[in-house]
Amino acid sequence: MAGRKDAEAYALKYVKEITKSENNINLCKDLFKRLNDKEFKELMYKFLNGEDVLPVIVPTGKSDVNITLENNIKVSKDLGINFYQRIEVKKDGVKRMSDNTFFISHMMVRRTKQTAAKGIAVAKNSTKINPVTGQVKDVSAANKMSFPETQIWVGMGANKTLQELLKDRGGDLGSNKVMVGSLIKTGQASQVLTEQYSTGVESTKSLKAYLNAMHIKSTL
Repeated sequence: MAGRKDAEAYALKYVKEITKSENNINLCKDLFKRLNDKEFKELMYKFLNGEDVLPVIVPTGKSDVNITLENNIKVSKDLGINFYQRIEVKKDGVKRMSDNTFFISHMMVRRTKQTAAKGIAVAKNSTKINPVTGQVKDVSAANKMSFPETQIWVGMGANKTLQELLKDRGGDLGSNKVMVGSLIKTGQASQVLTEQYSTGVESTKSLKAYLNAMHIKSTL
């Protein structure tokens, strides 16, 4: 197959530059050796269309693999790849390009085991309140959210949902009182209404008090 030798050499060159690993070179050579010309051509088209990538293996523990961010950026410049891109952001229904650039790349991501559904329970009441955070506790607690879960919701653009979970139900005693009262009386609640009676999240106030006690100035 014309050009196959050059294509293999090109791939192996950059696998070596990225990983500094002879083991990864040998794995790639073994892959190419097992492909006939037709299969190799199909694989190249998958690479071209973004349907597949040539993986590199990073074993746990000690190995000859030495992948660093600095080296990857150096190699990317040689390949004409710019990791830093402006992104499209949407706010109040209006789309625009970001002023700053952000690091963009394909990453292997594992689905977090912590999910909102996993932590849901049924609360007996809503009377037990932690005075430091303003949040329900003990038998009054029905759910919880971790920071990774919050990031997922942010990425999904669920800002109103986060406002309810982290503010109206997450420690803002003023808006929570109005929300609960509205739910009891009418079966529904509006964030437009609860926002008018917001007293701020108690945990923020507590943190500010702790910092003041330590003589640390803050913008909280």
